[in-house]
Amino acid sequence: MLKRFWNETVASLYKETPPPENPPQRSFVSLARLRSSVSFALSSILPQRYYHLISMATQQLKHRTTTTPEEREQFQPTTTQDTAEMNSTARTRRQRAKRGLRSLGIAVAFPLSLTLLDITLFGSSQQYRAMEKPFWVPRLWALHLACLGSAFLMGLSAWLVWAEGGFHRYPTAMLLYLCQLALSLAWDPVVFKAGATRAGLVLCVGLLGALVGCSRSFKNVNPIAGDLVKPCLGWALLLSATNFKLAYI
Repeated sequence: MLKRFWNETVASLYKETPPPENPPQRSFVSLARLRSSVSFALSSILPQRYYHLISMATQQLKHRTTTTPEEREQFQPTTTQDTAEMNSTARTRRQRAKRGLRSLGIAVAFPLSLTLLDITLFGSSQQYRAMEKPFWVPRLWALHLACLGSAFLMGLSAWLVWAEGGFHRYPTAMLLYLCQLALSLAWDPVVFKAGATRAGLVLCVGLLGALVGCSRSFKNVNPIAGDLVKPCLGWALLLSATNFKLAYI
């Protein structure tokens, strides 16, 4: 049986066929003839059941998961109305991004500009410069820089809460934010200009309470906004310790 199969296979491979019009160089056996010979060989050797399984597997390997023209047409605009809708959606997204950046700039610039104006008008103090400072008491410029950094972080955290509608759902969060901003702005004129260091301690205690309330209420809306308030709490603690040093030197 194997000998007959071998003879038939060799005969089918070298069977004379009319030459093609443009014969390729060095092509003695066509690929189609070789494929049919291999298929015939497998069908003769293997049982019929396993031969069908192998042929089905090879057919599945030939199929590639490519996108059909019908599927490509679904993702492409077919009419001018679809193109106009896509352009309108893109314009709407750009407008929202511009409004978001504009609101972010306002939310950060508002407390920063007020803090910078407060430092310019009331931020100088000869008593603070002349007193003997321990290592943990910051220089005056460092204290002002920390005030600006705290204003920036609070403006950013407030914008994150506003962007998610937190001030509408929790009006207390807005009141706490404005309260901490007013207390931080009042500290320079009260302590440096008026010299009321004990009143400054009261302001520091109120500032700490307002910041703790902001941290909790902001965290309910956006966890990142709540985390941004934590460095401001550290600054308020340092400010309270500095104020205590000024009151009891």
